[in-house]
Amino acid sequence: MSLYRHLGTLLLLLVLIGMGIAKYSQLSPQTQRRLELETSLEQVCNLEQLYFQRHGRYFDPADSSQGMPAHWLQGYRWEARAGRHSFWVLVRADLNEDGIEGIWRVDEHSRQGVVLVED
Repeated sequence: MSLYRHLGTLLLLLVLIGMGIAKYSQLSPQTQRRLELETSLEQVCNLEQLYFQRHGRYFDPADSSQGMPAHWLQGYRWEARAGRHSFWVLVRADLNEDGIEGIWRVDEHSRQGVVLVED
């Protein structure tokens, strides 16, 4: 008797897990765009840190002659500053298209983008 009860519980658990995977494995377009932006900011931070280790200063992401591919910035409003001891990149975007922009920032102290204003 207890074997059937355990099998029934296991079967119910597997069905619930399958339903959860089916429902939550699909990301909305807004979530995809947010993940892309946050990943891009993390990559910029890593590139800046590597450049600083090699050259003793940060590079300006707005200056394409320094080797920074700016294609990830297309579609976003952004500002950047870089100097000998610091850098920051500020990105504004309306990822969920509600008319309100979110603001993300990455700088020499962060390892990934920091959300200043939620979108």
